[in-house]
Formats: sequence, C-alpha cells, structure tokens
Amino acid sequence: MGKKKTYTLDIVTFFLIIYFLMDYCTYIIDDSLRYLKYLIPVLTIFLKKKFVRDDAFDYMLYFIKLYGFIFLFFFLEQIATLTFTVRFYANFYFIMAPILFVFFLLPFIKAERVNFYIYFFFAGSFLGYCLQKGPALIDLITHFSLLRISLEDSTSETESNIYPFVFSFLLIYSIYYKLPKIFSGFLIFMIVLGFKRIVFAGLFAIFAIWVVFKITSFKSIKKRARAVSFLIALVALVLIIFYFQIANGA
Repeated sequence: MGKKKTYTLDIVTFFLIIYFLMDYCTYIIDDSLRYLKYLIPVLTIFLKKKFVRDDAFDYMLYFIKLYGFIFLFFFLEQIATLTFTVRFYANFYFIMAPILFVFFLLPFIKAERVNFYIYFFFAGSFLGYCLQKGPALIDLITHFSLLRISLEDSTSETESNIYPFVFSFLLIYSIYYKLPKIFSGFLIFMIVLGFKRIVFAGLFAIFAIWVVFKITSFKSIKKRARAVSFLIALVALVLIIFYFQIANGA
C-alpha cells in the first residue's frame, strides 16, 4: 500500500492563510485595508531558516540585489535634487514585498507538497476573485452573452487587476508539470473572465518562447542556470522601471 498523503498545516500554508484572510478584508470590510497583506513579508523575516542554493534562490537573490542597487541609485538622485516623495518608497516596498515573502518562505517549501500549495493558492485566489467581482460574475453567468459582447468591446465588468496575473502563473505551472487538464482548462476560463489584455499578451509571448526552447534545446540553458536567472531578473527590473517611467509621464 502507498503512503497515505496528509495535508497538515505547515508554515507555508499558515502564511498563505494569513495572506488570504488579509486580502479578503479588502472586499468584506473596507478597501483601505488592502495594504495589510504587505506586512506579511516583515513577519517572515524573523523565521529561523537555512537557505539552500538552487535556481529559485539564485533568481530571487539576483532580483533583490539588482532592485536594491536601482533603489540606491534613485535614492541618491533624490538627495541630489532634493525631490523626496513618500510614494517612491511605498512603490519600492510594494514591488519588493511579494518576492521577499517567497524568498523567506523558500526554505520551508516541501517539494512533495508543491502541488498542494498550487491548488491551495488557486482556491484562495478563486475565492478572492469571487469576492471582488461577485455581482459582475453573477450577471455573466445568468447572461452568458455578455462575454461575447465584452470580447467585441474589449471591456468587461469582470476585469481584475490582480487575479488574471495569478491565474496565468498557475496555468504555466499546470501545463509545464502536467497537472490535470481540467485544472488547466478552468484556469484558462478564469483568465478569460479576468479580461486583462496584458496577461493575454504575456502568455502568448511565454508560450512562443517555450516553443523556441523546445525546438532548440534546454541543455545549454541548464548549464548556465545562474546566468539565465541573472538575465531574467534584469529584464524584469527593466520592465518595472519602464512601467514606472510611463506611469510618471516620462
């Protein structure tokens, strides 16, 4: 007989529960509470942990170091020009918080439970999306023709600024690690409902790159995993800076 799986509460699941409860407060109590969840990475800093160097560790460490360097550069620029803004520091932390959250929980992630974490995170995100877009979802379910109209008009009441990104990352994981097709199909459905066009474009680009990698070979990339991790982190930061330049009207 195979070993029976037990899904007991561990540190990762515990912090995910805290995250989702804080996230739900935004929709159930008041929108001003949306910043509560950004306190969680601060709590994870105090966990006693022992890091093991791997590809995930390298990528996040490169991102943190590069982003810290960029922050220092803009901080010195503000000193030189005497243009201090509170929003600058808030944006810096908001971008850094998610990767710090994962980075400090990395030593506690159990390989045999990764799929459980994925399903758990999907369930929590699905509930959050329903809380955020409940009335619009009910309208869509009762009047499914609204989906066709939304696609034609490029607008939708079910559009979300958060959850389509979450569902897209879960979809990539689901396809790559061959999770049940019904799960991947439901994720695609949720991404369509979320109606974030940048997510559609991002998924198309990722799968196009995937096809190129499949045609060539992963071997050369695996041999240079740290260099690739560094380049991916650098590209991510360039895109972030580009986004803020546009947002600031530059």
